[in-house]
Amino acid sequence: MTRTQVSAKLFPSEDGERVKRAIKNIFCDITLTKKEDIVSGECEGRDCLLDFKEILKKNCIQDSAYSFFYSHISEETPAALEFELNKQAAFAGKISFVTFEIVLGCIKVRIEDEDIESLVSWLTQMD
Repeated sequence: MTRTQVSAKLFPSEDGERVKRAIKNIFCDITLTKKEDIVSGECEGRDCLLDFKEILKKNCIQDSAYSFFYSHISEETPAALEFELNKQAAFAGKISFVTFEIVLGCIKVRIEDEDIESLVSWLTQMD
């Protein structure tokens, strides 16, 4: 079973609804909650990753995503992909992986799966 968790810290200058919209632009089926200065949510199954997968395909970044994902597989059990996405890019419906600290933070993503290599292949397959 695939389990996706996301979270984003809200900064005083940010609108919580805009941050929620950024997350929903990438993971549309995720249920989000806001608690204090954190927006978070989770969903189960690969279906909640269909929009994420489609954006990777639409932007022709499956190859770079494949390499990126393999460098972000955790050694924990269950195995997981752990990475961060740029909030502004997500608000525009784009995927931009964060590889350095950014001022307004990012969207933290953790995707667990029993067969993480199969998940990476599925997310980045070229149809």
